[in-house]
Amino acid sequence: MSDAADTLVLSRPQTRRRRTRAWSARTLAPVGVAIALIVLWALTIRVADIAPTTFPNPAEVATAMFERADDLFPATWITLQTMVVGFAIAAASGLVIALVIVLFRPVELTIYPLLVGSQVIPKIAIAPVIFIWFGLGSTSRIIVVVVLSFFPIVIAAVAGLRSLDRNAIHLARSVGASRWQLLVHFQLPQALPQIFSGLKLAATRAAGAAIVAEYITPGEGLGRTIFLATSQLRPDIAMAGVAYLAVIGVGFYFLVAAAERLAVPWHVSVRSRSGA
Repeated sequence: MSDAADTLVLSRPQTRRRRTRAWSARTLAPVGVAIALIVLWALTIRVADIAPTTFPNPAEVATAMFERADDLFPATWITLQTMVVGFAIAAASGLVIALVIVLFRPVELTIYPLLVGSQVIPKIAIAPVIFIWFGLGSTSRIIVVVVLSFFPIVIAAVAGLRSLDRNAIHLARSVGASRWQLLVHFQLPQALPQIFSGLKLAATRAAGAAIVAEYITPGEGLGRTIFLATSQLRPDIAMAGVAYLAVIGVGFYFLVAAAERLAVPWHVSVRSRSGA
């Protein structure tokens, strides 16, 4: 066996150990911070002698999470459905519009500035209008999620599609690549890291948008559960709902991040997270 092969064989266990340490650091660090915050929360309530009807302690919230699971689980499922459907529509439409903006100069000059300018309008002000137009059902909730999740995807996709190196464009055209081939084989692969950055931001927005929509409309969902719990002076149930929301929000974000690792394993941001 050659020296190069020996080095390769010896380096594989080292690489595995490095990846294990990187994974442990990424996992244990946030868990440790979360535990510290929970301990600080409990100590603050104990020292300040805060009433449970004002600010429950972690044990009361944990108890509510288990005792009210029969109510919270169905509400969580409804909120998750709204998030996923709205996010999927926002992702598909955002990517299509980004492609149209990049490929057609007139659209970029006319539609893109209006799209950017529309972001100064507070989205919470648009939500009641959406409910007037589309009613108070699940359709309006999904539309609210789409509206709040749509813009980061468009901006990230446009920036990524425009970031292709000019030398690569000239090289592709010199070998006879069409505009479609340039888009599929050069621009889209190069833009994927930025597109996923927009998708991850949109995933976090989708959770907040679903809760905002459920606050305003009647029906089931975590947002409505939290609203009713606060109106009944049950902050333990409200915070239990927030905990369920945090779980599905974080899980949804990491699902998109996992898709990124599968789609662009070659990118430096993915390799640095994997410890490679």
